[in-house]
Amino acid sequence: MLLDFSSEIYAWIRGAMLFVAVYSLVVFFLNKKKQYLYYSFFLFCFFIYFLKTVSNEQFIPFYTYFKYSLLFLGLAGYISFSRELLETKKRIPEWDQLIVLVLKSIFIAAFIFIIIQIAFGSSYQDKLFIFLMPIVALFSILTYIVLTKIKGKHVTYFIIGSISFLILTASSYILKQ
Repeated sequence: MLLDFSSEIYAWIRGAMLFVAVYSLVVFFLNKKKQYLYYSFFLFCFFIYFLKTVSNEQFIPFYTYFKYSLLFLGLAGYISFSRELLETKKRIPEWDQLIVLVLKSIFIAAFIFIIIQIAFGSSYQDKLFIFLMPIVALFSILTYIVLTKIKGKHVTYFIIGSISFLILTASSYILKQ
């Protein structure tokens, strides 16, 4: 059951992701806080990514070109959400400048993945993804260490949740291989 991504449990998870993405978007329009927009974008990118297992064959070319770009755009949404939620621009401005640079690099990488698919094919996309993911994971861990400078329970919960997300993402990718 858990290995079948078209099973009902994953349908519920995809539905919950879409629901929370739409809900966050509505909350953004009501109170204009960017963190809701970024969180909605993050969830929507991953929702579209997880649809690939149940979409019909006419969408295969879309996922061939945009599979990794969706992951990187979702990561950019998550990082932007983190910046707004934890107010890194105000609380750790030196590190925030580095985060902004990484965000720009992620957007460039998302575009490069499409170019690589057009020019070289999906095996080169896979190789670039495998090359970039340890770098992203290492930067994430360093960022979590720096985030401990910000005081508050919400920061502690955010770090615990983010580390859990990182560990589960890495282990699911490793187990998939």
